[in-house]
Amino acid sequence: MSKLDRLIAELCPDGVSFRALGDATMITRGVRVIKSQLSESGKYPVYQNSMTPLGYFDKSNYPANTTFIISAGAAGEIGYSTVDFWAADDCFCFVCPENLQSRFLYFALLCQQEFLFSRVRRASVPRLARTVVEQLKIPLPPLSISRSRARVNAARVKRRVTVTTIQKLDVFVSRNKTHDIYKKHIVIIFDECHRSQFGEMHQKIIKAFRNYHIFGFTGTPIYAFNYRNIDGVSVTLNPDCIHRYYRCVNTKKKKLCDKELIVLEDDVTEQVL
Repeated sequence: MSKLDRLIAELCPDGVSFRALGDATMITRGVRVIKSQLSESGKYPVYQNSMTPLGYFDKSNYPANTTFIISAGAAGEIGYSTVDFWAADDCFCFVCPENLQSRFLYFALLCQQEFLFSRVRRASVPRLARTVVEQLKIPLPPLSISRSRARVNAARVKRRVTVTTIQKLDVFVSRNKTHDIYKKHIVIIFDECHRSQFGEMHQKIIKAFRNYHIFGFTGTPIYAFNYRNIDGVSVTLNPDCIHRYYRCVNTKKKKLCDKELIVLEDDVTEQVL
């Protein structure tokens, strides 16, 4: 049993209580600024309608370790700032009482991210109503438990794996030109790299990230002799093959062999790059 499990068993034998977010915290709204007031670099990031700073301001209106939700644009996105920042009017910020840790609130809200997205009103500018945020139920465990839970979740976030599609990654890169993720060391793994990793989307992605390693997998490689009207082939796009392995099934005998190279349908072998 982990320390967290022991704390829950000791302090919450009947379970954890839940309260509406509007009752558990003070929900405040940021103050609008215009882009001409901002600079491209500075001390205080400004969050408006996305998790990417709109710019930087010479003052802040919320302290570090504040959790907030975007209410328009990227409505439903949940943020937590480790530095003082300026929240514009499309941010709902949460002032937590002494018995609720802001970091714990952030992770509790992340667990309900999909619900928030489902309540966004889709229009020319997507919006999330304040009433949805106020009525959202959150757990309120004793402070010792919430602190422990927040530490565990923070450790998990540091080793996060994100599963997405090349189309969604292309949208992210197009909409977030200066995101902090581009400065971090990233490992990108593409499946079906022989089919999906050429063209404009791939070029935009590899230009956006600055410190990365890319690995590609393919089960049906495209070479110069077997491509048709495709701008690029596996050999030219992924020139360094780290490893090859062979697999096949003898379908006539209905059995799987474990040899290094086996015949599939007598004379067809599937090679995986």
